Amino acid sequence: MMSIFALFYPLSSKSYGQADASGHGVYDLNGMEEDFRPAVLEAPIIRGLSPRVKWSTVEPAEGRYNWSYLDGVFQLAAKYNKKIILRVHPGVFTPEWVYQAGAQRLQQPGRSVSMPAPWDPVYLTKWTNFVKVLGSHYGSHPSLYIVAVAGPTMGSVEFHLLGPKPAWERAGYTPAKVLDAWKACIDAFAQAFPNKAVALNITFQILGNQELPRQIISYGLDTYGRRVFLQGNWLSVDTPAQRLSIMRDYSKKTTVGFQMLGTSERMKGLRKAIENALVGGASYLEIYQSDLIKAKFKADIQYAASQLQIPADQRKAGLSPETFRSQDLTWSGDLEEGMGGSPEGRTAARQLMEQLRQAKQSALNRDLQAAAGELQNARNTLDILREQYPQASGRLLEAQTKLDQTVDSINRRDFRQARQLYRETLQILKAAKREVLSP
Repeated sequence: MMSIFALFYPLSSKSYGQADASGHGVYDLNGMEEDFRPAVLEAPIIRGLSPRVKWSTVEPAEGRYNWSYLDGVFQLAAKYNKKIILRVHPGVFTPEWVYQAGAQRLQQPGRSVSMPAPWDPVYLTKWTNFVKVLGSHYGSHPSLYIVAVAGPTMGSVEFHLLGPKPAWERAGYTPAKVLDAWKACIDAFAQAFPNKAVALNITFQILGNQELPRQIISYGLDTYGRRVFLQGNWLSVDTPAQRLSIMRDYSKKTTVGFQMLGTSERMKGLRKAIENALVGGASYLEIYQSDLIKAKFKADIQYAASQLQIPADQRKAGLSPETFRSQDLTWSGDLEEGMGGSPEGRTAARQLMEQLRQAKQSALNRDLQAAAGELQNARNTLDILREQYPQASGRLLEAQTKLDQTVDSINRRDFRQARQLYRETLQILKAAKREVLSP
């Protein structure tokens, strides 16, 4: 007996860079300005490299450039047939000469770290001038896949502005200033890299403002279309389903990617985070180098690499209450077939099968409450089967536990987990049937 809940197949269109999927896959994310390990460079399942470098390193004095680190990475990429996701970090890594030119310095209370006001005109002028030079240096390089848009940022290239909002307001913050700064930086990167994709590393709020990130994203997509990729650098084993759903929706408009929130030790796992990326419509995924080189994750990395080659709209990557498809639900025999035993046992087996069928039908009708109710009824029917078939009592008790967990996952709208638990339940029931039929 086998069945699965429906799989999630949202509609999607090809986006910039997706007709040629050569850049899709797993990327090696290492520390700031760190070297890439030979084990990663030589691994064909690793599609590319994600170097990160400080602006102060690349342009220590105005107009004087140090390309040594990045040139080395691009040389490695060409040698080992890797693609590159490029990030240069301004914000707290802004060189001192920018402040000397008149940029407003914001000092973090109690710390020696400072950054320019994200909207400061001197800062934005110096930064966008650098972006032009960066584009001249690497914009035509065949290894470059994506360059991340940065500017009105802090320590990363994300939308984050951390700290208390009143302190920012005292420094001159307004949503309009930040939006205009992001528009200027998106324009600068799009013009400096006219033949490459540019990525927005998005968050869902800026100083508590949820509309501001949407405005930034809308400007990028409306102005430059599919050339603007969207990336979430907060992927983990616990990423909320709502965030993944939002990214999945964006994948209908453009290419979507993710970066792990941390290493597997920090996240307490890796495989589930990979699954979350697939559910979220990812075409590329950045994983920390320390995890890529661990033998225990080799199968997980291979799985991610293969799945990311499949277009998001064709990938079986999770459940949705919105789109249940009957062709994904198949049955290969009934539990009651050949069960033998008492009439009560055979009746209970038939009742269990009917309850599971009803749960399937309710799922197809998008009535998740009814589906959960039928699974709960099936759980109760297993009490009768345990009495009638004591030789399989252990297996049937295990199936009850799995059904409880399945119902709980449906109620929490964790449909990917519900699907996995339901599959496990059916496998347990098949094993129970074998035990009943054994001499």
